[in-house]
Amino acid sequence: MLKKIGKLVFGGMCVMVASSAFAASWPDRPIRFIVPFPAGGSTDAFVRALLPQLRDELGQTVVVEYKAGAGGAIGADAVAKAAPDGYTIGLGSPGALMVSPSLTKTPYDTAKDFSYVSGIARVPAVLVVTQKSDIKTVAQLVERAKAKPGAVTYAHAGQGTLVHLVGELFSATAGIKLAPVPYRGAAPAVQGLMSGDTDILVADLSSVWTLIKAGQLTALAITSKDRLPALPNVPTLAESGYAKATYESEYGAIAPAGVPPEILAKLKAAMSKTLASEAVRTSYSTYGAATLDTTSAQYRDAIVSGARQWGAFVKERGITAE
Repeated sequence: MLKKIGKLVFGGMCVMVASSAFAASWPDRPIRFIVPFPAGGSTDAFVRALLPQLRDELGQTVVVEYKAGAGGAIGADAVAKAAPDGYTIGLGSPGALMVSPSLTKTPYDTAKDFSYVSGIARVPAVLVVTQKSDIKTVAQLVERAKAKPGAVTYAHAGQGTLVHLVGELFSATAGIKLAPVPYRGAAPAVQGLMSGDTDILVADLSSVWTLIKAGQLTALAITSKDRLPALPNVPTLAESGYAKATYESEYGAIAPAGVPPEILAKLKAAMSKTLASEAVRTSYSTYGAATLDTTSAQYRDAIVSGARQWGAFVKERGITAE
């Protein structure tokens, strides 16, 4: 018996030594960064802004791989199913991690199937109208919606997306009934608004930032806690009396569950230095976003608690995937 126990202890020590050696030499080949949305969007830009310095910090090339679909769930699943060796990381989409599991049977568990590396970006949502709209303020929007319940329409990027839920959260907070109009992505939703098919649009600020700055769209309010320095004349929903509709999407870096702690720590350290760079901060600001450097534990807690909160809201409002 003692001999058997000795062999087990020795075997365990060998595994520990091998794991430690592996972590010490990591990374010795390129790392892939999975983006769960199509190329060319603001989320793609968040990742690509990181690559030059992340490469310098890690000493290896970081290659972007696109796995779009199902509101980011396909990409999240690809990360969850990858080998936990530190050579696959992904962009954590708040919708895929916090909302999708409440709407459909996702092949991953938000709390169990990921290693959370760090927050990356924080982006508020925004309520926008076209320049031709006669709705100029949130107060006018609420007044019209109360006068004609269900007649005022709002475009969003897809059924069950966070911007859809933010629209519902605003409706519930304001005590009004808006009619949601789902599109297959932010770009079609913007086009729907511009063509006059809907009255307003609820979107991540990053997806309409350039149109607001160009004067093609008018922002009625943003969902952040405070006004943005770059949009000083745009009030928050809280200022209009709807503080419960305050919300900002948090994107981050995720990896498969089981990544060795030493490798996770290296990834986190490299990400922190990258997010602190002026180049990344400037790049994010051009999309109306801010860098978000959280600890691994903080990022995980934000996602897991957010999943519980949005899950309860989805159930309360009777929101479905279709």
